[in-house]
Amino acid sequence: MTFYRLTQQGHSLNGETWNTTLHINHLSNAGAALLTVCEEAVTLLWQGPPTPGSSIQQLIPTTIGLDELVLDELNGVGRNVRQNRSSLSLDGTNVNDVLPYQCSVGYSTRTAEPTRRGRGRGYLPVFALDQAVGGLFPSAGQGQVALAVKAMIDHINAFASFGVVVYHRADDEGTFIESIDVGNVFDSQRRRRNQITETRVSAAIA
Repeated sequence: MTFYRLTQQGHSLNGETWNTTLHINHLSNAGAALLTVCEEAVTLLWQGPPTPGSSIQQLIPTTIGLDELVLDELNGVGRNVRQNRSSLSLDGTNVNDVLPYQCSVGYSTRTAEPTRRGRGRGYLPVFALDQAVGGLFPSAGQGQVALAVKAMIDHINAFASFGVVVYHRADDEGTFIESIDVGNVFDSQRRRRNQITETRVSAAIA
């Protein structure tokens, strides 16, 4: 048994990129077959079925999409020793403008361990502006994201020997995810803001 890191990589407006990861416990040297299952699982996350109640593409602007999956097999110290990649073209369908790029909807993962060690987190690409109601993420969207993430994880769990985990790199262990939750406050990631190439307008002082 070993751990794999699945990375979703995609594009945003003006050529900026985003990525999000999760970890899976499965047989070693089985990345090709696992990647195929991950393609199906991520498609469920984005497109359902059914839509729109259990997918995220209706919440994401048309200028943002998923381009590639990268599956890294990790060794005992969390470094990748084998890698499988595949192209996967999935785009948002929401025609509204985007929220600020450092804003993200995060989902929390919970395990049987009650401490911080038993919790994980995943971040989705930036959502459309109409998903902010009074500055918060509405409950309908929360439920939609929760069902979409659940569909993705359930699909991987049905194939993988152990399933999706919260990975503990320090001791090369993983704890099985038992539930997820989605909050109504948008997360702010400064690293996203730092990665955006800024265009400036200047004015000379007389």
